[in-house]
Amino acid sequence: MRVTVVIHSLTGGGAERIAAELAGICAERGCSTSLVSMDRPRSGEYALDARVTRRDLDVLGTSRGPWDAVRSNRQRIRSLRQALQTLHPDVVVSLTEKTNVLTLLAAGPLGIPVVVSERVDPRQHRVGSAWSLLRRLTYRRAAALVVQTRSVAEWARRIAPHVPVTVIPNAVRTPPAWVQTRRGRGQRNQQVVGIGRLEPQKGFDLLLTAFARVIQTCPQATLTLVGEGSQRASLEAGVRELGLAERVRFSGRLADVWEVLAAADVFVLSSRYEGFPNALLEAMAAGVACVAFDCPSGPGEIIRHGCDGLLVPTGDVDALAAAVTRLLRDEALRRRLGEAARAVVDRFDERTYADRWMAVLQSVVRG
Repeated sequence: MRVTVVIHSLTGGGAERIAAELAGICAERGCSTSLVSMDRPRSGEYALDARVTRRDLDVLGTSRGPWDAVRSNRQRIRSLRQALQTLHPDVVVSLTEKTNVLTLLAAGPLGIPVVVSERVDPRQHRVGSAWSLLRRLTYRRAAALVVQTRSVAEWARRIAPHVPVTVIPNAVRTPPAWVQTRRGRGQRNQQVVGIGRLEPQKGFDLLLTAFARVIQTCPQATLTLVGEGSQRASLEAGVRELGLAERVRFSGRLADVWEVLAAADVFVLSSRYEGFPNALLEAMAAGVACVAFDCPSGPGEIIRHGCDGLLVPTGDVDALAAAVTRLLRDEALRRRLGEAARAVVDRFDERTYADRWMAVLQSVVRG
């Protein structure tokens, strides 16, 4: 089976990482696999399996006004169609909403089936009226639609009623053995961690407000934010305004988060909305006690409240601060939740994830 994975870029973000991993899974399962990126050649941080052929179209960029956007997207469709003609895959997998639309338009005249995958909650993530309309029109042409949660599956079945919809939650990587060893012997120092792109979706402004309340009770606590994004300057300004300069650290983007998680006491997911958050999965796999906003979608299908983590109402800063404070002050509760959280590697294991994806691709090619 020849498989082509299409993604806008391999730079940062959960969707980009999933694209690289999915291409690797296909190659490992014996498929002739290629990955097409809209970005410039060799940009990005996610390494590909050596068996995957990579093609970069260098058509990703910022448009100057609506007409320029139309011209740019027509060029993207032409370039992608030419790449697919050359690669001649049996099936294409596309990730993220705008790339999905462009891929369906590019592959349509070629008769190549396309599996599209939504990587964030489309009911919350605004892409503009034009892209929303195009998504409704083009998704009906998809061979299959893959989403990450049951609630998003309901949305998908409404906009593409005749397209098969499959729910495939993200898998979680098993942490290196040294992570648990270090956590077992490490001195706990009230370290709170948040991981994600520094964008409004991730709600780090809310986390900073909550953390300012946490240190009123836990003055030794520190907060580390891992990631980069357009909000970094405004978040740094917020740190200064809240008087948190000595207590908050921005680490930037890290290729490997296990070092940070090995030292963490509490992980916080403060997102306004999600897809199926990899950072939360990894924190739980590392045995860190986790608090998350019960936002749409994902956290409520990962954390079992009171068993292996804590959920609080989305956007409720007081409740978030209270939950973090509770965990920092109650070592027994932290240990109990952290130990239970490690079972996430069995609930969302990599083999089952790979099997589900391959089943979708094989059914499309057969049918």
